[in-house]
Amino acid sequence: MKTQHLPFSGRAKKVLELSLREAIALDSTAIRDGHILLGLLRERTGMGARIIAGAGIDLDSFHQEVRSRLR
Repeated sequence: MKTQHLPFSGRAKKVLELSLREAIALDSTAIRDGHILLGLLRERTGMGARIIAGAGIDLDSFHQEVRSRLR
């Protein structure tokens, strides 16, 4: 049985692009889970960022905290 791959949505592609940029900025050799979280936070309009903001967490402060822990 042949499996079919589903394409990424435009928003998912954007998050992955932002994740790659975060990884490069932090001199990482791979995109890790923290980089994906940073990509979600930078994208801002997606479900992940809205859930985090809805929990009362400041996205900019959280972004800086995650970035500092990845260094």
